[in-house]
Amino acid sequence: TPSRVVRALDEMSSGRSARKYLEILSGREDAGLPLLEGLLRHLSRSTWFMALESLIALSEEGARTALRSMLVDERRPHLVSRSLEACYRYGLAGCLPDKGALLETVLRLFPAMKSDDQRRAATALIDRLATELADHLRQLDVRQLSRLSESLDSSGPAKETGLMLVILRELSSRREGTSITSFASFWESEFIFDSGQAIAQRQMALEHLLSKEIPAAAEAIAEAASHGDLSENAEYTAALERRDLLLARGKEWKQELGRMRPYPEGDISPKVASPGTRISLREDSADGKTVLYELVGPLSSDPTKARINYMAPLGAVLLGKAPGDFVAFPSAPGREYIIETIEVLPEVRSGR
Repeated sequence: TPSRVVRALDEMSSGRSARKYLEILSGREDAGLPLLEGLLRHLSRSTWFMALESLIALSEEGARTALRSMLVDERRPHLVSRSLEACYRYGLAGCLPDKGALLETVLRLFPAMKSDDQRRAATALIDRLATELADHLRQLDVRQLSRLSESLDSSGPAKETGLMLVILRELSSRREGTSITSFASFWESEFIFDSGQAIAQRQMALEHLLSKEIPAAAEAIAEAASHGDLSENAEYTAALERRDLLLARGKEWKQELGRMRPYPEGDISPKVASPGTRISLREDSADGKTVLYELVGPLSSDPTKARINYMAPLGAVLLGKAPGDFVAFPSAPGREYIIETIEVLPEVRSGR
């Protein structure tokens, strides 16, 4: 019975043993397909995928049938997320039911899922079902969209994957009198935006740090240690400090790159100041002095060239402004500037 099989699998510490056990079961005349289909509703994540693989080997159609039923099982939100992931992982064409109904189910059950299941479900919606998701959201009215955004508001994975941003953008486009900043608030997400070229250069620098500089620092520590008494060995102390500095830098860069994303070209326009734009401002005075600023990511910033980090105080003042808006900078009290034009930077259009 499924319950006895689950107990047996729970007692196995070896993944190889569990996989072999499932292979044997799938070949038994008194078990096979019905048992494997039943198991999928009871197993933990790791053995669940093993059982599914055994089921696929036995009958792809049986696997599709089992996944179709679990994709709409509202009593088990974790199975909905897991089955959605499996359909794409194993390329089981036709296992997805009506995609509109599926999207409705996934979004409704999303708050009840655990964090990891939410992340996997949101990733599948954004990466695999983006067109269907957009169509589904367009069919909802403002009240339904508002309820949906409220239900997902406390979900970190919904924000991290961009699912919340897609919903809010659709909601903003429906509301009358919504300002242009509602359409372009991508910078308010948890991601950090910069040019693709700058991100690639930082990734290369990180790889060099991990593969060359940190190993070289470790060799320097060993070399310095071989020179004798460590308590008075300045060379050894300096080597340790350099190693620790490089390790801290590597950790910082890894965390930074985990949040980095290229400028989203489709969300950047000459209607609003955002990361990836050049802003021309004229001082509201008799002289009418004109200044130019480029709002860029932290990796591309260079104040000497008027390339301003959009997360810095000066950049934050400009974010969301439109042509004709007045701006007052903290560093220049008593002065006001009017935004004349906004341009999309070439590096956004080229994707560099």
